[in-house]
Amino acid sequence: MTRLGPACALILVAVVAAAAQEKPDFSGRWILATPRDEGFARELTVRYEIEEGIRAITVERQFATDVQRDTYRLGVQGGMIGGSFPGVTTLETHFSVAWDYDRLIIRTSRDIGATRESLVHTEHNETWWLDTANQLIILSTDRAPDNSPVTTVLTYRSR
Repeated sequence: MTRLGPACALILVAVVAAAAQEKPDFSGRWILATPRDEGFARELTVRYEIEEGIRAITVERQFATDVQRDTYRLGVQGGMIGGSFPGVTTLETHFSVAWDYDRLIIRTSRDIGATRESLVHTEHNETWWLDTANQLIILSTDRAPDNSPVTTVLTYRSR
């Protein structure tokens, strides 16, 4: 019995270490490796933080003319119904942020319209991972109201 104790402890340490290594760390500053048109962020600044007791990732996207900042709470699904914008009386947003092994999946969908019957559905999905050269790869898929998906692969290198 005493010989099994250290062996079990060693196995437990190996399992915990392997589980901790599954999730890559995207924090830092990233520069777009391949030039693209103005619709894509040239630079990303990524930070991890704790928001209301939940681990979150904050992404600051630097575009040619502005900066967009989003915070994603890891492991959270949710949505928002309602909104008040000129010409829009119905707005629904649904989101989820989760790990799929070593890839971070961010999903957002929106239904916008003046009435329930005129809703326009859009989706934006991002899959983040680090490649073997430690570059940040973001596979971005947008689905327009006509349901035709547009997929873009962006490669960012660490700054």
